[in-house]
Amino acid sequence: MFAKLRQFMQGRYGSDQLNTALVITVLVLSIINMFAHSPVVFALEVAVMLWAVYRMLSRKIQTRLRENKAFLSGWNKVKQFFARIKNRIKDRKTHVYMKCPECKAQLRFKRVKGEHGVRCPKCGAQFNVKI
Repeated sequence: MFAKLRQFMQGRYGSDQLNTALVITVLVLSIINMFAHSPVVFALEVAVMLWAVYRMLSRKIQTRLRENKAFLSGWNKVKQFFARIKNRIKDRKTHVYMKCPECKAQLRFKRVKGEHGVRCPKCGAQFNVKI
C-alpha cells in the first residue's frame, strides 16, 4: 500500500508551508461553519481544500515553489510585525519607541528622563528627543 502511494506521489509536489496554512484555514472554516451553518462558508471551505489537494498533487513543481515563496514572504512580514509588538510590550518599562521625523523609522531609546540629541541610523538625521 505504501509503495503504491510512494509511486503515485513520485514527481508530484507534495506538501509545504502554504498547504499547511490552507489545511489550517479549512479547519477554522469548518469550526465556524459548525455554528454558522452557512452555505457560503461551506463552499469556501471546499474550495480551499480542493486548492490544497491540487497543489499537493501538482507536477508543476517550480510554480508551486514560487507560490510557497510568495506566501512565506508575506507570512514572515506578519510574524515580524507581531514579534515587534511582543518586544515593545516586553521592553515597555526600560525603553521608549519613537519614529524618526525624516524617514519614519521606528527607533528604540532607553528610558532616561530628559532631552537627548540622537541620530537616526537609517537616514542619518539628527533631532532631539524628550523622554
